[in-house]
Amino acid sequence: MVLVSVGITIFVENCFAIFILSQCDKLVFQVKSLLLNLYLADCLTDLMLMVPKRVFEYLFVCKMTKYFNHVAVVCSLFTATAINLDRVLSIYLNMRYIQMVTKRRLVAMCLFAWMITFPLCYVFFYDPSAPRGIDCSFHSVSSGHAFNLSARLFVQLIIILNVGLFVFMLRYIRREGRGICKPAQETATIQTTTPRTTTPRKTTMLKKVIIIPGFLFICLTPAHLVGEIQEQFPTSLLIQKLKFGTDILLLSDSFINPLLYVWRYYEVRYQVKKYFCSGIGIDWKSLTGIGSNTSLHMNFLLFTRKPRWPTVLPTEPFVHQNLLYIYIYIYIYIYIYIYIYIYIYIYIYIYISVYSKKKSFDMYVYLYV
Repeated sequence: MVLVSVGITIFVENCFAIFILSQCDKLVFQVKSLLLNLYLADCLTDLMLMVPKRVFEYLFVCKMTKYFNHVAVVCSLFTATAINLDRVLSIYLNMRYIQMVTKRRLVAMCLFAWMITFPLCYVFFYDPSAPRGIDCSFHSVSSGHAFNLSARLFVQLIIILNVGLFVFMLRYIRREGRGICKPAQETATIQTTTPRTTTPRKTTMLKKVIIIPGFLFICLTPAHLVGEIQEQFPTSLLIQKLKFGTDILLLSDSFINPLLYVWRYYEVRYQVKKYFCSGIGIDWKSLTGIGSNTSLHMNFLLFTRKPRWPTVLPTEPFVHQNLLYIYIYIYIYIYIYIYIYIYIYIYIYIYISVYSKKKSFDMYVYLYV
């Protein structure tokens, strides 16, 4: 009953978030379409949580519930990856982004995410020894077959791609931020900005750049890591407790997404734009309406790889922000190293455990072809 109540609460929250987005006219269609697809996937996840656990005693219901639940989780991951990629492209490609990311291509990408998720999730639970070719244990993924390992490895590569996009965005902001200086007051329409006012904007922008993508790693990554370890040590009580905690984090991602994207924070690209505009002395709200398509088109002119403003550092150095960048990079590099090392160890262990047993040639062909 706890999962049912949690599922109902998060389902209502995501439905309310979808209603708010549908009524929002100032948000650009790229962000709006991807967020709607994200909340639809989260709604499907919460809808599957409403099914009581005792219903899983029936074989057909178990298959359908577990299958669609995993489809929603993986599609939510793919959509969050698309949001991160779209965010990086909007900042890096300048005006070319408007020509590349059209509404038709964006809708096709969302449909492709759902289409590739359905067959991929079936591979997760494929087990030829089980009835109808799918394992029916509660919230478990089959292991020991090349198909299962390949599907799980593909999902882990998607998570690592998110880490790479996050690092690229931080490096780009840092590189372009070095060229921001206190501009000369040439005309009355351009407002000068001192480093004392730029520093709080930079701190706020960094917090939002870190918090929004950071929750994706915190919520999704531990569940996948502990799930892989549990496959090798299914009877360990410590691993079972860790699995329970990581499952709660995995479910909380559906609860956190509406709070981050709808009610609490602007989209990250607006924070970066606000910081760059304030750094060169332009009031970003005075150009056009906040978040409108016209405002987005005009302000993309500011995101050039070679800025037109003088590349002189401000008189007051941002020492604590530079230290913050260093800490973030060290954390991310250690994170990626540990992540890849654990997965290499797990797959080597599975490989050795399978080949250490004497099996017939037909069994090898069946598992690895």
